[in-house]
Amino acid sequence: MQVIESKHAQDRVLCSVNTKELLKHGWPESKKGSLKSVSAAYLGGLLLGKKCKELKGRIILDSGLIPSTKGSRIYAGVKGLADSGIDINYNKKVLPAEDRIKGEHIGLEEFEKIREKIGFKKIVADENISNNQKNISNAKKLISSKEQSEKESSSSRLSDSKRDKEINKKQI
Repeated sequence: MQVIESKHAQDRVLCSVNTKELLKHGWPESKKGSLKSVSAAYLGGLLLGKKCKELKGRIILDSGLIPSTKGSRIYAGVKGLADSGIDINYNKKVLPAEDRIKGEHIGLEEFEKIREKIGFKKIVADENISNNQKNISNAKKLISSKEQSEKESSSSRLSDSKRDKEINKKQI
């Protein structure tokens, strides 16, 4: 996988990763033949993202002549790149299933250890993300309702003071 900059029909490689580098991060020698798997592509994307973290701007996927197939290794690499914090646009519908990314289909038990060695914590389940989003949404609603009640309270105090002024004018 590579990140390439193209200027005036001249290409320059900014960052690159080969999944063989995963062997240095704990990929088991016994699974060396699986370095072209979906999980290796995902971890390679994470590693590429770590190497390219200084890049500014959005990265655009150019898969060349590789057919665009839902759930393929190329999209596992894109997800790894995105999970590393790199800005890349993609459709979540084309990503591989989570169990394939984690290597369950090839019996890769070391996935989380490799991920941590690359420098990333465990994958958070989508349920937790969804719950956090709900909590944030509820907190925003609560803040909004408090602000609204404070505005109403403030406007009623203003109308009370205006009424008092009117009464005072009539008495004078």
